[in-house]
Amino acid sequence: MKEDKKFKELMEKLRVKYVSPFDHYLSNLTNEMNIKMNSEVTKEIQKTIFGNWEIKKNGSLYNKSKDYLIESERLTESDWIPHLYSKAWMENEWNDFIPAYMEALKISGVEI
Repeated sequence: MKEDKKFKELMEKLRVKYVSPFDHYLSNLTNEMNIKMNSEVTKEIQKTIFGNWEIKKNGSLYNKSKDYLIESERLTESDWIPHLYSKAWMENEWNDFIPAYMEALKISGVEI
């Protein structure tokens, strides 16, 4: 029950600070990586950066400021949101984590 409450609080918080994954993705591609968006260039990208979150070529998700790695094989585990919500350092990471997580799933071959 306690985790349900935390999850609801997280969802409320995300709605307040929400930036669409598409807008965030476009911003990072054009501002941080300065590349053209097309399928051939996208396939060549070795990693994608969302704030402190990096997506490795194999789809693993890494937070460089906290040295926190989520292996690509574990991305589909259902408890990542509640688990990360319990970490105080994630408070200002959600707007970067959510689009990074979605992109990592895509790179790992998980259909969304």
